[in-house]
Amino acid sequence: MPIGELPRHYGAVRVSDPLAAALKASSTHLLGMIDDLLELTRLEEDKFTIHPEPTDPMRCVDEAVAMLRPKAEAKGLTLTSENNAPAGLVMLDGKRLRQIVINLLGNAVKFTDRGGVTVRCAVRVHAGRQELAVSVADTGIGISREQAGRLFQPFTQADASVTRRFGGTGLGLALSRGLARRMGGDGTVESTLGVGSTFTATVAMEPVAGGVALERAAAA
Repeated sequence: MPIGELPRHYGAVRVSDPLAAALKASSTHLLGMIDDLLELTRLEEDKFTIHPEPTDPMRCVDEAVAMLRPKAEAKGLTLTSENNAPAGLVMLDGKRLRQIVINLLGNAVKFTDRGGVTVRCAVRVHAGRQELAVSVADTGIGISREQAGRLFQPFTQADASVTRRFGGTGLGLALSRGLARRMGGDGTVESTLGVGSTFTATVAMEPVAGGVALERAAAA
């Protein structure tokens, strides 16, 4: 039986509601960390497969935003989406795109106490290929240029004080960049200490039936 589903009476010990909730949250966090670590390991060992298929990338982004909206609202933050990419189907791995955006959004919400988070999507041409760029901008704590250079390394955050204050494992950003690179793109960050950060993930994509609008927009 999963930890989070322990009965109120387990043997002779009564499990209180707060304790049960804490156990469930801890087990969920641990399982998530294990999953991220396994995926990072597969990426590093080149045992990770991307599965492109006809996908509406804007739907993937919208689903990620919907998943993180309750957490943002619980902190009193705004979460807005500015979509400058036209609708259409393209060939890419929608599951992995969604995972990247969820990681970036989760990171932004975690490190933002006031203001909000904005997601922006755009289609562009890079090195002769069409790509989708998803940027997540926040009004959070920001980081220095020196710290930014370490952020995409596994188990790394800005510094020890950030880890103590906000928690986390430092795996999400490393995994997001790894996935983006396997999808023909990259992950980058621009940040100002005390002002906020913008994390951008790009992924390559190919038009399919219904994707003509995307192709025209990228060439504009």
